Amino acid sequence: MSLCAKEKNINSLVDERFARAKFFVIYDLKTKDVEFLENPIDSEHGSGPKAIQFLAEKGVNIIIAPPLGKNAHLAAETAKIKVVEQSKTTVIENIESYLNNSKTSFPCWSGLTLGNTFKIIPFSSMI
Repeated sequence: MSLCAKEKNINSLVDERFARAKFFVIYDLKTKDVEFLENPIDSEHGSGPKAIQFLAEKGVNIIIAPPLGKNAHLAAETAKIKVVEQSKTTVIENIESYLNNSKTSFPCWSGLTLGNTFKIIPFSSMI
């Protein structure tokens, strides 16, 4: 599982920017190990899909993040990564919230543009 953090600390606030976050946090659901990785993405365009690719290469299959752009959502779907919307709290609080709610329906939404209309579709129905 991965999250975005402002600081290299489990008590850090989550970052509101996914692909431009200062750190990515990798949390192993089995061992409970935590690893902080400095965000290597430094591009003006396409940073969302590049961040998804980076995390997929690290073995991430769940991302708790702020709302993602359309291209990042498509990249996550292609990589078979579940995306869960973060709360504006700390890294550890988001992890605990996910762990406490993972067996129930945890809200995650993806917006898809359909012509000139915008429709909200549950992300879980897309996989």
